[in-house]
Amino acid sequence: MKLMLRTFALALFVAFTSHALHAQSRVSDQQLREFEQFVVKWMAAEHVPGLTIGFFKGDQVWVKSFGFSDVENQARTTNESSYRLASVQKTMTAVAVLQLAERKQLDLDAEIQAYVPYFPRKPYPITARQLLSHLGGIPHYVNRDVEQHITTHKTTRESIAIFENFDLVAEPGTRYSYSSYGYNLLGAAIEGASKQSYADYMRDHVWGPAGMPNTRLDDPRAIIPHRVRGYRLVDGKLENSEFIDISSRFAAGGSRGTVPDLLAFMRALNGGKLLSAKSVQMMITPGVTKD
Repeated sequence: MKLMLRTFALALFVAFTSHALHAQSRVSDQQLREFEQFVVKWMAAEHVPGLTIGFFKGDQVWVKSFGFSDVENQARTTNESSYRLASVQKTMTAVAVLQLAERKQLDLDAEIQAYVPYFPRKPYPITARQLLSHLGGIPHYVNRDVEQHITTHKTTRESIAIFENFDLVAEPGTRYSYSSYGYNLLGAAIEGASKQSYADYMRDHVWGPAGMPNTRLDDPRAIIPHRVRGYRLVDGKLENSEFIDISSRFAAGGSRGTVPDLLAFMRALNGGKLLSAKSVQMMITPGVTKD
């Protein structure tokens, strides 16, 4: 069983205090103290070395850190601790795609090769709109023993090459099938449409405007302030996680950031700083299959 240091930005807190959140405008100090006690007990029971949790409700913003970001050196987590954001990043990639669509730089219904010409054509056309809703037929990990344990740094082109010759799992538009590779393909489309690297586009148009100064693509070679270590449980014993370079997941889950940055992202998205109300509504409208 593997257990990584994770970012718990919202769901755990809301699940614990959902009644209180709906019953009053602010969460009381007593409720927060009770929640903190719950977290400490839960971490001990689940052998979680460290985490950071936050929420916002109206103008109330609360962030709290627990445990260690580096067990060997007894370094405590802080509100600036930098966690791998994993697939939370897909929402940010979707925002970037819709920004380009708003500016008429990307057609959601054009074949994806209009923006990623090196991606081989499949038996059916694939569009950005389908990829956004995981309806594009692109597979997820096919050989997990290889594809989830990559240790070399990958460029966008090299990341796409990993799956570009895989068969589709279904005709695009006919079946929901979750795919990180589909979001990598969207990341490549962002580059093709914007003429910027994915990292530069996200910094200039998503992370920067949202007020997310500590969010960036992960890089094991870079000095990243407050980087947390990863851990796993093996037979109930905590161990360091194996080394994995996640650059091959660049637009689907290749970034690091802080919980305050995640809260800033949601506030910016809800507040109209990143997309029009029409595009936000499109984001939260379920996709439909061809039938």
